[in-house]
Amino acid sequence: MIHISLSEKLKFDEIYQREALYRSALNLYTKSLFCRNKARTTSWDGKTLYDFAGNGTKELDMLHKAVVNRKFSFSPAKPLKIIRNEKERIVYIWPWRERVVDLMLYQQLNQRLDHCFSPSVYAFRWHGYGVDQCQNKVKRFICRHSDKPIYVIKRDVANCFPSIPHELLKEVVASITVKDDYLEKLLLDHVSYSYFQDDGELITADSGVPFGAPTACLLANLALKPFDDALTVFPESCYSRYADDMLFLTVNSEFAKVAAEKFDTIFEQLGLVSKASAAVNGILTDLEDVTPEPGFTVLSGQKHLGLYFKPGGTVSLALDKQRKICNLFRKAFAKCKRRLQKTSEVKKRVTILCHAANYMLEKTQSQIAIIDYYLKHINDVKQLQLLDRWLAEEVLSIALNTGHKKGNFAKFSFQKLREAGLPSLVHRRNLLLHGHIESSFLRWKMHNRSDQSLTVIPK
Repeated sequence: MIHISLSEKLKFDEIYQREALYRSALNLYTKSLFCRNKARTTSWDGKTLYDFAGNGTKELDMLHKAVVNRKFSFSPAKPLKIIRNEKERIVYIWPWRERVVDLMLYQQLNQRLDHCFSPSVYAFRWHGYGVDQCQNKVKRFICRHSDKPIYVIKRDVANCFPSIPHELLKEVVASITVKDDYLEKLLLDHVSYSYFQDDGELITADSGVPFGAPTACLLANLALKPFDDALTVFPESCYSRYADDMLFLTVNSEFAKVAAEKFDTIFEQLGLVSKASAAVNGILTDLEDVTPEPGFTVLSGQKHLGLYFKPGGTVSLALDKQRKICNLFRKAFAKCKRRLQKTSEVKKRVTILCHAANYMLEKTQSQIAIIDYYLKHINDVKQLQLLDRWLAEEVLSIALNTGHKKGNFAKFSFQKLREAGLPSLVHRRNLLLHGHIESSFLRWKMHNRSDQSLTVIPK
Protein backbone atom coordinates (compact mmCIF):
# COMPACT_ATOMS: atom_id res chain seq x y z
CA MET A 1 0.00 0.00 0.00
CA ILE A 2 2.82 2.44 0.81
CA HIS A 3 4.54 3.83 -2.28
CA ILE A 4 7.29 6.35 -1.61
CA SER A 5 9.36 7.53 -4.55
CA LEU A 6 13.04 7.64 -3.58
CA SER A 7 16.03 7.27 -5.90
CA GLU A 8 17.92 5.68 -3.00
CA LYS A 9 16.77 4.69 0.47
CA LEU A 10 18.14 6.75 3.34
CA LYS A 11 21.09 5.85 5.55
CA PHE A 12 21.95 7.35 8.92
CA ASP A 13 25.41 8.49 7.81
CA GLU A 14 23.83 10.43 4.97
CA ILE A 15 21.33 12.35 7.09
CA TYR A 16 23.25 12.89 10.32
CA GLN A 17 25.21 16.09 10.87
CA ARG A 18 26.64 17.35 14.13
CA GLU A 19 25.41 20.82 13.22
CA ALA A 20 21.87 19.45 12.86
CA LEU A 21 22.03 18.00 16.38
CA TYR A 22 23.16 21.32 17.86
CA ARG A 23 20.56 23.19 15.81
CA SER A 24 17.84 20.97 17.27
CA ALA A 25 19.11 21.63 20.79
CA LEU A 26 19.09 25.39 20.12
CA ASN A 27 15.54 25.07 18.79
CA LEU A 28 14.46 23.43 22.06
CA TYR A 29 16.35 26.01 24.15
CA THR A 30 14.45 28.88 22.54
CA LYS A 31 11.12 27.32 23.54
CA SER A 32 11.89 28.17 27.15
CA LEU A 33 11.80 31.88 26.24
CA PHE A 34 8.14 31.65 25.22
CA CYS A 35 6.78 28.49 26.91
CA ARG A 36 8.39 28.19 30.32
CA ASN A 37 5.95 25.54 31.45
CA LYS A 38 7.06 23.27 28.60
CA ALA A 39 10.71 23.84 29.57
CA ARG A 40 9.87 22.60 33.07
CA THR A 41 8.26 19.34 31.93
CA THR A 42 10.13 16.24 33.03
CA SER A 43 10.23 12.62 32.01
CA TRP A 44 11.05 9.67 34.26
CA ASP A 45 14.53 11.15 34.92
CA GLY A 46 13.05 14.23 36.63
CA LYS A 47 15.24 16.70 34.69
CA THR A 48 13.96 19.91 33.12
CA LEU A 49 15.30 21.68 30.04
CA TYR A 50 17.15 24.04 32.37
CA ASP A 51 18.98 21.06 33.91
CA PHE A 52 20.00 19.86 30.46
CA ALA A 53 20.97 23.30 29.17
CA GLY A 54 22.93 24.13 32.36
CA ASN A 55 25.58 21.66 31.22
CA GLY A 56 24.65 21.93 27.58
CA THR A 57 28.05 21.79 25.85
CA LYS A 58 29.16 18.67 27.71
CA GLU A 59 25.74 17.02 27.32
CA LEU A 60 25.66 17.66 23.58
CA ASP A 61 29.23 16.41 23.10
CA MET A 62 28.38 13.19 24.92
CA LEU A 63 25.16 12.85 22.96
CA HIS A 64 26.99 13.37 19.66
CA LYS A 65 29.56 10.68 20.52
CA ALA A 66 26.82 8.23 21.55
CA VAL A 67 24.93 8.81 18.29
CA VAL A 68 28.04 8.56 16.08
CA ASN A 69 29.14 5.35 17.81
CA ARG A 70 25.61 3.87 17.44
CA LYS A 71 25.24 3.58 21.23
CA PHE A 72 22.25 5.88 21.53
CA SER A 73 18.75 4.40 21.70
CA PHE A 74 15.42 5.80 22.81
CA SER A 75 14.58 4.96 26.42
CA PRO A 76 11.00 4.47 27.65
CA ALA A 77 8.76 7.54 27.78
CA LYS A 78 6.58 8.98 30.49
CA PRO A 79 2.88 9.28 29.55
CA LEU A 80 1.19 12.56 30.48
CA LYS A 81 -2.58 13.02 30.31
CA ILE A 82 -3.69 16.40 29.01
CA ILE A 83 -7.13 17.86 28.30
CA ARG A 84 -7.49 20.13 25.29
CA ASN A 85 -10.76 21.32 23.83
CA GLU A 86 -12.56 19.03 26.28
CA LYS A 87 -10.70 16.00 24.89
CA GLU A 88 -8.33 13.86 26.91
CA ARG A 89 -5.12 12.88 25.19
CA ILE A 90 -1.91 11.17 26.25
CA VAL A 91 1.35 12.89 25.36
CA TYR A 92 4.55 10.87 25.71
CA ILE A 93 7.46 12.71 27.30
CA TRP A 94 11.07 11.60 26.79
CA PRO A 95 14.16 12.91 28.60
CA TRP A 96 15.57 16.02 26.99
CA ARG A 97 18.55 14.28 25.36
CA GLU A 98 16.12 11.99 23.53
CA ARG A 99 14.03 14.98 22.50
CA VAL A 100 17.08 16.61 20.90
CA VAL A 101 17.77 13.51 18.79
CA ASP A 102 14.10 13.08 17.95
CA LEU A 103 13.76 16.65 16.68
CA MET A 104 16.99 16.29 14.70
CA LEU A 105 15.66 13.14 13.00
CA TYR A 106 12.35 14.86 12.21
CA GLN A 107 14.02 17.88 10.65
CA GLN A 108 16.56 15.94 8.61
CA LEU A 109 14.09 13.34 7.36
CA ASN A 110 11.28 15.78 6.72
CA GLN A 111 13.52 17.90 4.52
CA ARG A 112 14.61 14.90 2.43
CA LEU A 113 11.16 13.32 2.16
CA ASP A 114 9.16 16.48 1.50
CA HIS A 115 9.07 15.88 -2.27
CA CYS A 116 7.36 12.52 -1.67
CA PHE A 117 4.20 14.19 -0.38
CA SER A 118 1.35 15.48 -2.50
CA PRO A 119 0.85 19.28 -2.68
CA SER A 120 -2.54 18.55 -1.09
CA VAL A 121 -0.90 17.58 2.23
CA TYR A 122 -0.51 20.57 4.54
CA ALA A 123 0.56 19.33 8.00
CA PHE A 124 4.08 18.39 9.12
CA ARG A 125 5.68 19.72 5.93
CA TRP A 126 9.17 21.12 5.56
CA HIS A 127 8.48 24.45 3.92
CA GLY A 128 5.68 26.47 2.36
CA TYR A 129 2.68 24.59 3.73
CA GLY A 130 0.41 24.98 6.74
CA VAL A 131 -3.13 25.41 7.95
CA ASP A 132 -3.54 28.84 6.31
CA GLN A 133 -2.71 27.49 2.85
CA CYS A 134 -5.04 24.54 3.44
CA GLN A 135 -8.01 26.73 4.36
CA ASN A 136 -7.34 29.20 1.55
CA LYS A 137 -7.44 26.36 -0.96
CA VAL A 138 -10.83 25.19 0.33
CA LYS A 139 -12.21 28.73 0.31
CA ARG A 140 -11.01 29.41 -3.25
CA PHE A 141 -12.65 26.25 -4.56
CA ILE A 142 -15.99 27.08 -2.91
CA CYS A 143 -15.89 30.67 -4.21
CA ARG A 144 -14.98 29.53 -7.73
CA HIS A 145 -18.00 27.22 -7.85
CA SER A 146 -20.44 29.40 -5.92
CA ASP A 147 -23.12 28.90 -8.59
CA LYS A 148 -23.04 25.07 -8.37
CA PRO A 149 -23.80 22.45 -5.73
CA ILE A 150 -20.53 21.20 -4.22
CA TYR A 151 -20.26 17.58 -3.11
CA VAL A 152 -18.45 17.24 0.22
CA ILE A 153 -16.71 14.08 1.45
CA LYS A 154 -15.05 14.49 4.84
CA ARG A 155 -13.24 11.82 6.84
CA ASP A 156 -11.12 11.71 10.02
CA VAL A 157 -9.15 8.80 11.42
CA ALA A 158 -10.59 7.68 14.74
CA ASN A 159 -7.98 8.03 17.50
CA CYS A 160 -5.35 8.45 14.81
CA PHE A 161 -1.93 8.37 16.50
CA PRO A 162 -2.59 5.44 18.86
CA SER A 163 -4.46 3.36 16.27
CA ILE A 164 -2.07 3.08 13.30
CA PRO A 165 -1.10 -0.62 12.98
CA HIS A 166 2.56 -1.38 13.59
CA GLU A 167 2.68 -3.54 10.46
CA LEU A 168 1.82 -0.44 8.42
CA LEU A 169 4.40 1.70 10.23
CA LYS A 170 7.10 -0.92 9.75
CA GLU A 171 6.27 -0.92 6.05
CA VAL A 172 6.73 2.85 6.05
CA VAL A 173 10.14 2.56 7.75
CA ALA A 174 11.23 -0.20 5.35
CA SER A 175 10.26 1.92 2.35
CA ILE A 176 12.51 4.85 3.31
CA THR A 177 15.52 3.26 5.07
CA VAL A 178 18.21 0.73 4.18
CA LYS A 179 17.65 -2.59 5.95
CA ASP A 180 19.62 -3.04 9.20
CA ASP A 181 20.89 0.54 9.07
CA TYR A 182 21.10 2.52 12.34
CA LEU A 183 18.44 4.90 11.00
CA GLU A 184 16.01 2.01 10.65
CA LYS A 185 16.67 1.03 14.28
CA LEU A 186 16.01 4.54 15.59
CA LEU A 187 12.74 4.82 13.68
CA LEU A 188 11.59 1.37 14.78
CA ASP A 189 12.22 2.50 18.36
CA HIS A 190 9.38 4.96 17.76
CA VAL A 191 7.19 2.25 16.29
CA SER A 192 7.66 -0.23 19.12
CA TYR A 193 7.91 2.45 21.78
CA SER A 194 7.67 1.71 25.49
CA TYR A 195 6.54 3.76 28.47
CA PHE A 196 6.27 3.59 32.25
CA GLN A 197 2.87 3.37 33.88
CA ASP A 198 2.13 5.20 37.14
CA ASP A 199 3.00 2.09 39.14
CA GLY A 200 6.37 1.80 37.37
CA GLU A 201 5.40 -1.10 35.13
CA LEU A 202 7.07 -0.99 31.71
CA ILE A 203 4.63 -1.30 28.79
CA THR A 204 5.48 -1.77 25.10
CA ALA A 205 2.85 -0.38 22.75
CA ASP A 206 1.28 -2.86 20.33
CA SER A 207 -0.06 -0.20 17.93
CA GLY A 208 0.27 3.47 17.07
CA VAL A 209 3.01 6.07 17.33
CA PRO A 210 3.75 8.19 20.41
CA PHE A 211 1.79 11.45 20.27
CA GLY A 212 4.11 14.30 21.23
CA ALA A 213 7.18 13.10 19.34
CA PRO A 214 8.01 15.04 16.12
CA THR A 215 9.28 11.92 14.30
CA ALA A 216 6.01 10.17 15.11
CA CYS A 217 4.19 12.95 13.23
CA LEU A 218 6.29 12.25 10.14
CA LEU A 219 5.68 8.49 10.34
CA ALA A 220 1.92 9.04 10.70
CA ASN A 221 1.98 11.44 7.74
CA LEU A 222 3.69 8.80 5.59
CA ALA A 223 1.30 6.09 6.75
CA LEU A 224 -1.69 8.13 5.49
CA LYS A 225 -0.09 8.75 2.09
CA PRO A 226 -2.31 6.18 0.25
CA PHE A 227 -5.27 8.54 0.75
CA ASP A 228 -3.37 11.31 -1.03
CA ASP A 229 -2.32 9.08 -3.94
CA ALA A 230 -5.91 7.94 -4.52
CA LEU A 231 -7.79 11.22 -4.10
CA THR A 232 -5.64 13.80 -5.93
CA VAL A 233 -6.34 12.31 -9.37
CA PHE A 234 -9.85 13.76 -9.87
CA PRO A 235 -10.23 16.80 -12.15
CA GLU A 236 -12.59 19.64 -11.17
CA SER A 237 -12.06 18.65 -7.54
CA CYS A 238 -10.28 19.81 -4.40
CA TYR A 239 -8.64 17.42 -1.96
CA SER A 240 -6.77 18.49 1.16
CA ARG A 241 -5.37 16.59 4.13
CA TYR A 242 -4.23 18.24 7.33
CA ALA A 243 -2.83 15.48 9.58
CA ASP A 244 -5.79 13.05 9.68
CA ASP A 245 -8.46 15.61 8.66
CA MET A 246 -9.33 14.82 5.04
CA LEU A 247 -11.70 16.89 2.91
CA PHE A 248 -12.71 16.18 -0.69
CA LEU A 249 -14.79 18.68 -2.69
CA THR A 250 -16.11 18.27 -6.21
CA VAL A 251 -18.88 19.53 -8.49
CA ASN A 252 -19.16 16.13 -10.18
CA SER A 253 -21.57 13.69 -8.50
CA GLU A 254 -19.87 10.64 -10.03
CA PHE A 255 -16.46 11.72 -8.72
CA ALA A 256 -18.01 12.16 -5.27
CA LYS A 257 -19.38 8.61 -5.26
CA VAL A 258 -16.08 7.14 -6.41
CA ALA A 259 -14.15 9.20 -3.83
CA ALA A 260 -16.42 7.98 -1.02
CA GLU A 261 -15.77 4.38 -2.09
CA LYS A 262 -12.02 5.00 -2.24
CA PHE A 263 -12.05 6.39 1.29
CA ASP A 264 -13.83 3.29 2.59
CA THR A 265 -11.52 0.93 0.69
CA ILE A 266 -8.30 2.58 1.89
CA PHE A 267 -9.47 2.69 5.51
CA GLU A 268 -10.02 -1.06 5.34
CA GLN A 269 -6.71 -1.76 3.56
CA LEU A 270 -4.69 0.28 6.08
CA GLY A 271 -6.47 -1.24 9.07
CA LEU A 272 -7.76 2.14 10.23
CA VAL A 273 -11.22 3.22 11.38
CA SER A 274 -13.08 6.29 10.16
CA LYS A 275 -14.40 8.54 12.93
CA ALA A 276 -18.16 8.18 12.60
CA SER A 277 -19.05 11.53 14.18
CA ALA A 278 -16.83 13.41 11.70
CA ALA A 279 -17.78 11.54 8.51
CA VAL A 280 -19.74 13.63 6.00
CA ASN A 281 -21.30 12.81 2.64
CA GLY A 282 -23.12 15.98 1.68
CA ILE A 283 -24.00 18.61 -0.90
CA LEU A 284 -23.03 22.16 0.01
CA THR A 285 -25.57 24.51 -1.58
CA ASP A 286 -28.08 27.26 -0.90
CA LEU A 287 -30.11 26.46 -4.03
CA GLU A 288 -33.66 25.39 -3.22
CA ASP A 289 -34.20 23.11 -6.22
CA VAL A 290 -31.35 20.67 -5.45
CA THR A 291 -32.50 17.07 -4.99
CA PRO A 292 -30.16 15.11 -2.69
CA GLU A 293 -28.38 12.15 -4.27
CA PRO A 294 -28.80 8.78 -2.51
CA GLY A 295 -26.34 8.65 0.40
CA PHE A 296 -25.84 12.44 0.41
CA THR A 297 -27.53 15.13 2.50
CA VAL A 298 -27.93 18.83 1.73
CA LEU A 299 -25.59 20.99 3.83
CA SER A 300 -26.04 24.64 4.73
CA GLY A 301 -22.37 24.77 5.74
CA GLN A 302 -19.36 22.58 6.43
CA LYS A 303 -17.02 22.75 9.42
CA HIS A 304 -13.33 22.15 8.75
CA LEU A 305 -10.44 22.81 11.13
CA GLY A 306 -12.47 25.18 13.28
CA LEU A 307 -13.95 27.23 10.44
CA TYR A 308 -17.47 27.02 9.01
CA PHE A 309 -17.64 27.25 5.21
CA LYS A 310 -20.95 28.30 3.68
CA PRO A 311 -22.16 28.22 0.06
CA GLY A 312 -20.80 31.14 -1.93
CA GLY A 313 -17.57 31.39 0.07
CA THR A 314 -18.72 32.93 3.35
CA VAL A 315 -16.44 31.77 6.17
CA SER A 316 -17.46 32.09 9.80
CA LEU A 317 -16.62 30.59 13.17
CA ALA A 318 -18.09 27.24 14.08
CA LEU A 319 -20.44 27.49 17.06
CA ASP A 320 -18.07 25.67 19.43
CA LYS A 321 -15.24 28.04 18.46
CA GLN A 322 -17.41 31.07 19.24
CA ARG A 323 -17.96 29.62 22.69
CA LYS A 324 -14.24 28.92 22.99
CA ILE A 325 -13.33 32.57 22.37
CA CYS A 326 -15.96 33.73 24.87
CA ASN A 327 -14.58 31.31 27.46
CA LEU A 328 -11.04 32.61 26.93
CA PHE A 329 -12.20 36.12 27.79
CA ARG A 330 -14.19 34.81 30.78
CA LYS A 331 -11.08 33.08 32.15
CA ALA A 332 -9.07 36.28 31.71
CA PHE A 333 -11.73 38.23 33.62
CA ALA A 334 -11.88 35.60 36.37
CA LYS A 335 -8.20 36.24 37.11
CA CYS A 336 -9.08 39.88 37.92
CA LYS A 337 -11.47 38.96 40.72
CA ARG A 338 -9.23 40.08 43.61
CA ARG A 339 -8.33 43.38 41.95
CA LEU A 340 -11.97 44.10 41.24
CA GLN A 341 -12.90 43.48 44.87
CA LYS A 342 -10.57 46.30 45.95
CA THR A 343 -12.48 49.02 44.10
CA SER A 344 -16.10 49.97 43.57
CA GLU A 345 -15.42 52.76 41.08
CA VAL A 346 -16.95 51.71 37.76
CA LYS A 347 -14.33 53.38 35.57
CA LYS A 348 -11.45 51.61 37.35
CA ARG A 349 -13.25 48.28 37.19
CA VAL A 350 -13.86 48.73 33.45
CA THR A 351 -10.21 49.66 32.90
CA ILE A 352 -9.02 46.55 34.77
CA LEU A 353 -11.26 44.31 32.66
CA CYS A 354 -10.24 45.96 29.39
CA HIS A 355 -6.57 45.52 30.26
CA ALA A 356 -7.22 41.86 31.04
CA ALA A 357 -8.89 41.36 27.65
CA ASN A 358 -5.98 43.04 25.86
CA TYR A 359 -3.43 41.04 27.83
CA MET A 360 -5.13 37.81 26.78
CA LEU A 361 -4.98 38.90 23.13
CA GLU A 362 -1.43 40.23 23.13
CA LYS A 363 0.51 38.15 25.66
CA THR A 364 -1.04 34.68 25.87
CA GLN A 365 0.89 33.20 22.97
CA SER A 366 -0.96 29.93 22.31
CA GLN A 367 -4.45 31.39 22.74
CA ILE A 368 -3.98 34.43 20.55
CA ALA A 369 -2.31 32.30 17.88
CA ILE A 370 -5.54 30.31 17.67
CA ILE A 371 -7.73 33.43 17.66
CA ASP A 372 -5.60 35.09 14.98
CA TYR A 373 -5.88 31.95 12.84
CA TYR A 374 -9.66 32.25 12.99
CA LEU A 375 -9.65 35.99 12.33
CA LYS A 376 -7.42 35.73 9.26
CA HIS A 377 -9.90 33.46 7.48
CA ILE A 378 -13.30 34.72 8.66
CA ASN A 379 -15.12 37.04 6.26
CA ASP A 380 -18.42 36.99 8.16
CA VAL A 381 -17.95 40.44 9.72
CA LYS A 382 -21.44 40.44 11.24
CA GLN A 383 -20.49 37.47 13.40
CA LEU A 384 -17.41 39.30 14.69
CA GLN A 385 -19.49 42.40 15.38
CA LEU A 386 -21.80 40.29 17.54
CA LEU A 387 -18.78 38.91 19.40
CA ASP A 388 -17.53 42.47 19.97
CA ARG A 389 -20.99 43.40 21.26
CA TRP A 390 -20.95 40.39 23.61
CA LEU A 391 -17.48 41.37 24.91
CA ALA A 392 -18.66 44.92 25.69
CA GLU A 393 -21.73 43.58 27.49
CA GLU A 394 -19.63 41.08 29.45
CA VAL A 395 -17.25 43.82 30.65
CA LEU A 396 -20.12 46.03 31.78
CA SER A 397 -22.00 43.17 33.42
CA ILE A 398 -18.96 42.41 35.60
CA ALA A 399 -18.02 46.05 36.23
CA LEU A 400 -21.56 47.04 37.24
CA ASN A 401 -22.54 43.70 38.84
CA THR A 402 -25.85 43.79 36.98
CA GLY A 403 -25.59 40.97 34.44
CA HIS A 404 -26.15 41.47 30.70
CA LYS A 405 -28.58 44.39 30.34
CA LYS A 406 -29.06 46.87 27.53
CA GLY A 407 -29.39 49.62 30.10
CA ASN A 408 -25.75 49.18 31.09
CA PHE A 409 -24.67 51.22 28.06
CA ALA A 410 -26.66 54.18 29.40
CA LYS A 411 -24.49 54.09 32.52
CA PHE A 412 -21.21 53.57 30.67
CA SER A 413 -21.27 54.20 26.91
CA PHE A 414 -19.61 52.13 24.21
CA GLN A 415 -17.38 55.09 23.36
CA LYS A 416 -16.10 55.20 26.94
CA LEU A 417 -15.38 51.46 26.76
CA ARG A 418 -13.20 52.05 23.71
CA GLU A 419 -11.42 54.91 25.47
CA ALA A 420 -10.77 52.56 28.40
CA GLY A 421 -9.03 50.16 26.00
CA LEU A 422 -11.75 47.63 25.09
CA PRO A 423 -10.33 45.49 22.23
CA SER A 424 -12.23 44.78 19.02
CA LEU A 425 -12.02 41.51 17.07
CA VAL A 426 -13.20 43.30 13.92
CA HIS A 427 -10.36 45.81 14.25
CA ARG A 428 -7.81 43.08 15.01
CA ARG A 429 -8.95 41.19 11.90
CA ASN A 430 -8.35 44.29 9.77
CA LEU A 431 -4.88 44.73 11.26
CA LEU A 432 -4.03 41.10 10.47
CA LEU A 433 -5.29 41.31 6.90
CA HIS A 434 -3.30 44.49 6.23
CA GLY A 435 -0.10 43.07 7.72
CA HIS A 436 0.05 45.38 10.75
CA ILE A 437 0.17 42.37 13.10
CA GLU A 438 2.48 39.46 12.40
CA SER A 439 0.91 36.22 13.55
CA SER A 440 2.14 32.63 13.31
CA PHE A 441 0.15 29.61 14.34
CA LEU A 442 1.90 27.45 16.97
CA ARG A 443 5.00 27.14 14.80
CA TRP A 444 8.40 25.46 15.34
CA LYS A 445 10.69 27.27 12.93
CA MET A 446 14.26 26.77 11.81
CA HIS A 447 15.89 29.98 10.60
CA ASN A 448 18.26 28.82 7.90
CA ARG A 449 18.15 28.57 4.14
CA SER A 450 15.19 26.21 4.35
CA ASP A 451 12.54 26.88 6.98
CA GLN A 452 10.34 24.11 8.34
CA SER A 453 7.35 24.19 10.60
CA LEU A 454 5.39 21.75 12.67
CA THR A 455 1.89 23.10 13.07
CA VAL A 456 -0.80 21.71 15.46
CA ILE A 457 -4.47 22.64 15.14
CA PRO A 458 -7.05 22.24 17.57
CA LYS A 459 -9.91 20.29 16.51
